[in-house]
Amino acid sequence: MKTKSKSLNSFCKAGLILLFLLLINIPATAGNGNEKKKAKNEVFSLTINGLISNVKELENKNCLVELYCYTEKIDSVIVNSKGFHFVLDKNKYYTIKISQKQCVTKLISIDTETPEMINNKHIFQFETSMLKEADATKLDKMVLDFPAALIMYYEGISGFEFCLEYDKVRNDMLKHGKDFHSID
Repeated sequence: MKTKSKSLNSFCKAGLILLFLLLINIPATAGNGNEKKKAKNEVFSLTINGLISNVKELENKNCLVELYCYTEKIDSVIVNSKGFHFVLDKNKYYTIKISQKQCVTKLISIDTETPEMINNKHIFQFETSMLKEADATKLDKMVLDFPAALIMYYEGISGFEFCLEYDKVRNDMLKHGKDFHSID
């Protein structure tokens, strides 16, 4: 039974990896070629406002927040109770990396790919908390290495939102922790 449960665990981890890779590569929508020309004063931007809710409870009361565009670090800030914000460009992949001593590093992926006709300014706000390493011992370390969230454009709401499909799979994996392999 252990062989079956180990292969199930490996299968689920592979599924999470595949889902993440597929979701970041799916275009937000395809244009039909009839889009209106953008006005000269219209410029796309996505402002990300983030708050770390438990930063005052942490050992040194500061977190390092780094912004990467693809693999290049383009900004970093030390965050206390005020939070952070970044302004992102269109059609790029970003990662926000939040770290603090004795806490699990948190990654948040952002896909700013949008249809050609979308050229307005967007704001996305979120709140997160840091997980102390001591509290993460029962969680699957591999799942923790993946981004905690994926933010992307949704045409139906004409804005940015968390990818619920990604969240569901990741949260299901986290719920089972190290005991995931024992499920039949």
